Amino acid sequence: MYFVIFLVFFIFALSFVLAEVDWQAIEQKPSKLYDMKLLEAAFNEDSSKVVKIIDNNPALLQKESFKKYVVSKVDMLAQQDVLILNDNPNIKKEWFLSYGIKDEGGTLQEYDGKFVTLSFLDTKFDITDNRGSIVTYRDTLILPNKAEILGGLVLKDGERIILSDGTIDVTNCESIDILVIAKDKYGEIKNNDKTFLIEPKTEPSRSTVIKTKESFTVTGEDIVISDKLIINGEERYRPNSELSGKLTLTKTGIILAKATTYITYFLGLKDTRYQVDAETFIFPKEGDCEEITASCVEADTNNRVLRIIAKANKMNIETFPYSPYGALYIEPINDESEVIFIDRGVIRMTFGKEPFTIEGYLNKISIDVFYRYEYDGKPHEIQIKDGLLKYCSICETLGATKTIDLTKIQTLEIKLFDKSYSWAINAVYDPKYASLGGAKGKVVYADKYKTYEKEKTHHLETYKELLIKPREKELEEKINSKKLAEERIAKLQAQLSQETDEATRNRIMQDIQADQEYLKYLGKKISELEQQIDSIKGIEYAYDCIGFVQAAFIEGERALQKQPYNWYRETDGFKLIQELTNRYALNKALIVFGSSFNETHYIHGKTREIAPIPKEILATGTKVLYFESKKERDDFLRAIPPGSPFQNYNRDGTPHHSGIKGISEASLEAHIGDVGFLAEEDIQRYNDPLVFAFPEKKKITLDDIMRIAKK
Repeated sequence: MYFVIFLVFFIFALSFVLAEVDWQAIEQKPSKLYDMKLLEAAFNEDSSKVVKIIDNNPALLQKESFKKYVVSKVDMLAQQDVLILNDNPNIKKEWFLSYGIKDEGGTLQEYDGKFVTLSFLDTKFDITDNRGSIVTYRDTLILPNKAEILGGLVLKDGERIILSDGTIDVTNCESIDILVIAKDKYGEIKNNDKTFLIEPKTEPSRSTVIKTKESFTVTGEDIVISDKLIINGEERYRPNSELSGKLTLTKTGIILAKATTYITYFLGLKDTRYQVDAETFIFPKEGDCEEITASCVEADTNNRVLRIIAKANKMNIETFPYSPYGALYIEPINDESEVIFIDRGVIRMTFGKEPFTIEGYLNKISIDVFYRYEYDGKPHEIQIKDGLLKYCSICETLGATKTIDLTKIQTLEIKLFDKSYSWAINAVYDPKYASLGGAKGKVVYADKYKTYEKEKTHHLETYKELLIKPREKELEEKINSKKLAEERIAKLQAQLSQETDEATRNRIMQDIQADQEYLKYLGKKISELEQQIDSIKGIEYAYDCIGFVQAAFIEGERALQKQPYNWYRETDGFKLIQELTNRYALNKALIVFGSSFNETHYIHGKTREIAPIPKEILATGTKVLYFESKKERDDFLRAIPPGSPFQNYNRDGTPHHSGIKGISEASLEAHIGDVGFLAEEDIQRYNDPLVFAFPEKKKITLDDIMRIAKK
């Protein structure tokens, strides 16, 4: 009897509750939802439906207590499924406003109660710590100081902004302090028409930027600075410079901090490298250094003049083939400073204590030099113009002048390489002379130790196609997978809106979350592939070491009265190196990137072992040089004279291909391992052992000038 009464009462109560949510009545008169009991019942019965009704009637949100309740409910619901916000833009705006953030149409990808991730660019931020910010329709976050976050995780540490694996545009903000961390993706800082790119490494790269009204300071390693260009209506970036250290951009020039390396570019190609041990100012025109008390450089590209003032500093300045400078002025050095100047990889000059030396291919000097110094209280000057080196003890009257004709200083060894050197020059100023598909010989090249048909001449576009096709195929697969995942999510969300069983709802929500994580991965992968494809398409020239040998060493072989080799079939650059070193006074070195080498194994880099290089290499007086630092190895390779032959070895110890040292990094980027044209190992950055033969550089000191020069 009691059970029957209870059952009747329960059914009556349930029918009352169900009758309480009259959806038709609510849709006809939404203000009924101001009844908090009805509002709570509506949320319990169908939260998506009641939120949609409120979103379609935004005037309801003018009542503060009502809005506060709705926003708090939506906040909890969004942690399960962000569609509750994305599908209801008016409520989404009020939800963002509850945290002090203005919404201009952003789309959420994820929300966990603290961090929001926006969809398109994966911009992630702490919603509780960004009052005054704006979420844009492009899924970016504009901070109160007008800096814009275009992807990545942004955090705050006091006044400092910390950005991980993302991009920040600081063009519109007057002052900001940023730490950019590149761990899994490139970090990027944009300011006006420049972008600063930080490459991710094994250990996360960390770079800082401090912007004020007067200056812009960047600190970090291997930062690539590029200029924004508009080409055929598309936005492109061209390298402007590289930085390792600390650089400050001012309204009049730049300031390099102590222990900084800075490389400038001309039309996208390297022209000058600066390495300084003390603070150094660099200005773009003559006369700007007059008020500076520290080390200073006037790099006037319009007048082709480079003026260097060294104060308590060791400065190493190197020009590349595209360097615009035709005249070098070294001001008097009155302390322990030293200036080392390398002229286009061919000639090295040292100014300072000695006080002057010059070495290298002296007959190939390409810059006029003017150096003044005092000796015994009297002015002295070194001048180099039109290949003539002049020394004068009283320069005002050109008294006591001694002259050396550098164009006539050629050893037999240098004459041997002269044709190769000329080829290297031509390859720089007319890249087609040595680029893929050039007219000189068959072109064969290696892609991760895999060789293509040696009888086929591959043009650059063919090579680019070989790199692009597999990436385009993978991109298409990822785009299709993304569409399928989006369709699955839509179906699951439809099921979720109809499902009432709690266990089933939880399973569906887990499936949705898994697919959303997969979508996030696909989005990143698609972006990476698109960037790689764009980078490859933008390559203008790629160079081939084997083609170099065929193009240039025919002259060297004639000098030995030998028939030209079929270089790739025999791949025997070492044989030529042996014959050259038997006949001429050449240095011979095995350059090892690693820490050890013996008859049983060779440590490749720091991780891999390869089979031994043939014993005859060590049995022929070859000097073995170990470089555990890639930078030190690369610096040594740069110092090898252009035209020098080399033999490269595979990791199994067998000869791979022969080559010739070009005059610029672009002509041997595979073995110099710098940034080059594309950060892909299939075009550059081989770390294999190399055997080089190179002529001894001719060196002239001031004492030599005094002893051998004619009056």
